[in-house]
Amino acid sequence: MRNVIIKKIALGMLLAGCAASSAFALPSATTTTIKGNAPTISSTASTPTAGKVSYIVQRNDSGTWKDISTYTEATDKRVRAGDRVVISFKYADTDGDESYPDWTKPASGDPQNANPFVVYVPEASGNAKITIPANTDYSNVKLGTAGQYTYVIPAEASGRTLAISLTPMSQYGDPWKGTTIEGNLFATTSGGSGGGTGEGSTPETCETNPDTCIQPNINNLKVQIVHTTNNLIYGSSTTSDVNATDNPKIGDTFKYVVIDTGNANKDVTANYDGAWSYAGKNTPAASAATAQDPVANSITSATYTIGVNSLDELTLAAKNASTNYYAGGQGFQLQVTIAEK
Repeated sequence: MRNVIIKKIALGMLLAGCAASSAFALPSATTTTIKGNAPTISSTASTPTAGKVSYIVQRNDSGTWKDISTYTEATDKRVRAGDRVVISFKYADTDGDESYPDWTKPASGDPQNANPFVVYVPEASGNAKITIPANTDYSNVKLGTAGQYTYVIPAEASGRTLAISLTPMSQYGDPWKGTTIEGNLFATTSGGSGGGTGEGSTPETCETNPDTCIQPNINNLKVQIVHTTNNLIYGSSTTSDVNATDNPKIGDTFKYVVIDTGNANKDVTANYDGAWSYAGKNTPAASAATAQDPVANSITSATYTIGVNSLDELTLAAKNASTNYYAGGQGFQLQVTIAEK
């Protein structure tokens, strides 16, 4: 029997070669990529509502923005052009994906190239959609921190409403965007186009007329007194509108017309009641020593006809108490005061 002598170095190389040749690796991978969860939004209420935003409507009251729900008069609680709506919401992502960096504009490289959050006046009755820019003092929503965005309602929105389009988006992750929420901001869940997307103190009239609830800015209104036959303007809160050159006469009938100058001079008369009365003193029809102020009453009507002395409605009740009213409306000025219906 022959003896085989193997040196130590050769033995080491032999064993290493055997070990390498016996190693076994068989990789396997899932056929699809790992998915996370889509981001979501919710209101900022103490008990948040998923898929809704919170809002308040504010009005500039002597330099201070005041929540309109705190006013006493019902008509003051109505949302108007010129008011601002402050919208807030929370962002959540169960995977911990951080929020989109700026929800009011598309970020560089955004594949959708669209703003995640848009506030707009929907297209209606031939009027184009109006996209409203956010005020620059907004604070963006972040993971764990609610965002707040402010929008001033434009004059062109009167007679219409506000809507939002909001798509929850994250900076990274798969999926990186959630379900889009879109529809009327002020509508309750029981009515309004698109259902209610907002959660807050519903402005007066938005409950019953959610699609047409924004009232004109009072500062944009002008009232005209118009002859019903020749359509000449005998009086106006904008005096340059007056085009009648003669005086109102007994037997003439007048109507009032309400114009929203902030919204392409839209006729909004149907939204207002008019109370007719007399103004000034009837000096031209009585001596200066006995001239009277007008009687303290008014008549609410779409039109008013200046009556013959003894039958004039505005002075009829007072004429028996003073001979100075026997001339009826003569010598006074006809005026109208409007109020929202």
